[in-house]
Amino acid sequence: LVAAAFILWGPLVIGGGAALKPRVKKSFGEGATNVFKDVVGTANGGRSERRRKFIATYDGLRDGEINDEEEKMYCEAVVKACGEYMSMNNAMMLSVKKSPWWSKYVW
Repeated sequence: LVAAAFILWGPLVIGGGAALKPRVKKSFGEGATNVFKDVVGTANGGRSERRRKFIATYDGLRDGEINDEEEKMYCEAVVKACGEYMSMNNAMMLSVKKSPWWSKYVW
């Protein structure tokens, strides 16, 4: 779950949420842009504050109350899962060429 949230929200919070929103709106309509509500403009203190909070959240996931071996295993598992999810996310995004003809009836 940690890895999935990192892969899905990280790029929006730290990177291109603001740049991506108009493209999503143009392709899929205003209703498909709700995911950007908290990651663009001055929401939640602006981009720099959102970025700071995002990084602090992930850096703070481990509270230091476990031994070093457990910490290492946990971190390795999160990194591995992030890599796997990012690969799947990239493959999915690259496979989308354009909206199917019937999408206007769904969105």
